[in-house]
Order: sequence, then C-alpha cells, then structure tokens
Amino acid sequence: MSPKRLNVNFLKSSRDALNLTQAEFAEQAGVSLRTIVNIEAGLPCRPGTLKKIEDFFLKSEILLMNLNTK
Repeated sequence: MSPKRLNVNFLKSSRDALNLTQAEFAEQAGVSLRTIVNIEAGLPCRPGTLKKIEDFFLKSEILLMNLNTK
C-alpha cells in the first residue's frame, strides 16, 4: 500500500485542542514521536499509522462528548 498524507493543520490543531504535546499524542495514539514529527512536517505515513491516529481521534471524540454531557 502506498503511504497516506494526513492533514497537517488538522493534526496540529486537534492535538493542541486536546492540550497534548507531540510526545504525549504519539504515546496515546500508539505511534512514535518521530512519526508525529514527520507527519506534522508534511511527510506521508503508512496506512496502519493513519488508522492508529484515526482510532485515537475517534476515542478522543467520544471522551469529549461524554465530558460535555455531564
């Protein structure tokens, strides 16, 4: 499979909204810090890496929705 590009602005702004450093985000998403640095520099990532990041954001969205309803 060919590498995929993630929207850099989305990643940075979402990470900032969650008050996470690159290292914290990488750990929680299950990827390396170098991967996050590369993605935020505009480099492509593997489909499996993109899936991990998508899964992290889905979990984060659910957590945020739950917090907003309390």
